[in-house]
Amino acid sequence: MKTAIERHNNNECIVIPVILRGFVTGKYSFSSLKYIPTDGKSIDSFKTQNAGFVDVFTSIKSLLDSYFKIK
Repeated sequence: MKTAIERHNNNECIVIPVILRGFVTGKYSFSSLKYIPTDGKSIDSFKTQNAGFVDVFTSIKSLLDSYFKIK
C-alpha cells in the first residue's frame, strides 16, 4: 500500500480505493484519495451488488476518459 500511494503521489500510477463493504473511517494512507463507488458508499450498500459494480465501472471509465482524452 505504501509503495502504491508513493507512486500515485509521484504521478506514476493511479490508485482508486474501491469500497466493497462499510468500514470505520479514519486516517489511513489512502484517506486523501477519491473513493468509489460514488460518494464513498460501499458496494454492499446499493440496492443490488450489480448496481454498485456498475457505479464503480462508470466511475473508473469516467476517470480514464478524463486522463486519456483524444484531441
